Amino acid sequence: MSGFKASTDCSPFSATNSALDSFTVLKRLEKGGTSIVKLVQNPSTKDLYAAKILKNSSRSYSQNLLLFEKEVNFLRKLSHSKIVKLLDYKTNGTYTKKNNKGQYFCTYILMEYCPNKDMLDFVMTQRALPESQARGYFCQIIEALEECSRSGICHGDLKLENVMLDEKYNAKLIDFGFSKDTSKGELAEFNGTDCYMAPEIRARKKYNGTKADVFSAGVALFIMYIGAPPFARASPNDSLYKLLLFNRERFWEVQQKNSPDKTITKEFRSLIEKLLSFNPGSRPDWSAIKDDEWCRQDL
Repeated sequence: MSGFKASTDCSPFSATNSALDSFTVLKRLEKGGTSIVKLVQNPSTKDLYAAKILKNSSRSYSQNLLLFEKEVNFLRKLSHSKIVKLLDYKTNGTYTKKNNKGQYFCTYILMEYCPNKDMLDFVMTQRALPESQARGYFCQIIEALEECSRSGICHGDLKLENVMLDEKYNAKLIDFGFSKDTSKGELAEFNGTDCYMAPEIRARKKYNGTKADVFSAGVALFIMYIGAPPFARASPNDSLYKLLLFNRERFWEVQQKNSPDKTITKEFRSLIEKLLSFNPGSRPDWSAIKDDEWCRQDL
């Protein structure tokens, strides 16, 4: 879900606009399975924010409220330039429809607003990123994930749709609804997005949340630079992931054939192979990733 604030003026307040408490609702940013994200404006300061809204009368309100509270609790623990900033959380908000045609009570998370959409959109508009740009964004994502780890949190659903770009095109990690507390050891909650999901999660085995985030980061890097996922799912039944496990030369031949305009260096290959290792213990930690030869090439 979307986040981020920008001090950008927008359309003036109008009585025909919907309202969220004292904020003017300008437009819908995104609609998910459990909530809706709206762009809202403080009518006095003209500052813009993203409001993630849950209707209190919705059928699955109680269940979704737990996800909201979980996300808020994690965001309150995190303070980093590459992670969305939580600004407020209200369980007794009032949403007024356009032209005052009714109201409903709602719960909402108020966050920074990012005007430049998400990383997947950014990558797809260019088909893929240049190597130096992919490296820069990957390192920003690693910074955010490392901060999560320091706070005893794994993100749990890292994907390019959950990396937003702020007004200066810096990456910001968002959507902590599937995040988990790693302080108690191995996890047994099996969430995630298909092609980003680590094989141990797919196999429904207890897992190290940080190592699962490392795997997802590897998929994100691959998509940013190559322009497509490395495989459909991390399963031995997936032909491309099977090649990565048992015939790496052939795996890279296929990827090079599919992306003839890309230079796939041995340094990039080496990093991807480590990040996407089937064995979680073989995946590098955040420090080792930052010190990797490929990551340090532009330093």
